[in-house]
Amino acid sequence: PLVPKDRLAFLAQLELGVSHPWRAHMLDAGVSLRHDDTRSARIPGGRRALLTVEPSMQLEAALRPELTVVTGGRVSISERWGTHLTPRVAIRYTPFGGLTLRASAGTGFGAPDFRELYMQFQNESAGYAVYGNETLRPERCMNVSGGVEWGTDAGYLRAQLFHNEFR
Repeated sequence: PLVPKDRLAFLAQLELGVSHPWRAHMLDAGVSLRHDDTRSARIPGGRRALLTVEPSMQLEAALRPELTVVTGGRVSISERWGTHLTPRVAIRYTPFGGLTLRASAGTGFGAPDFRELYMQFQNESAGYAVYGNETLRPERCMNVSGGVEWGTDAGYLRAQLFHNEFR
């Protein structure tokens, strides 16, 4: 369909990921790219664009048959929000049989998306309105978790504790 001249929206999204075994380990790497560019009377100022690039990498290292450590991180690079690193580390230990112990810690970064920031319109026939808020700020979080699992061929029992802190 034809787009009215007073509205033009462009969205490009690309994700690329690769995994590669390395000795007894696994290396994962990827990049995500998102570019929103919209011209519309529904946007304050008539036009807004937002570009975000997020490369990431993770290494799952089997240090011993019973011990695995996963380290990794993501870098968020945004025209509006700057650059933010979000690292993570996790450990899995299986001392014997069906017993597995897990622990992890990591950080996160979540920026408001294009619609949350800029879109403004009313859909009267459906009974709702969207009002973007350009004063929204990104969320940052920290997570710590731990767990224990006992498993057999017949089933498993799992307990987990976690703490999330958001700003």
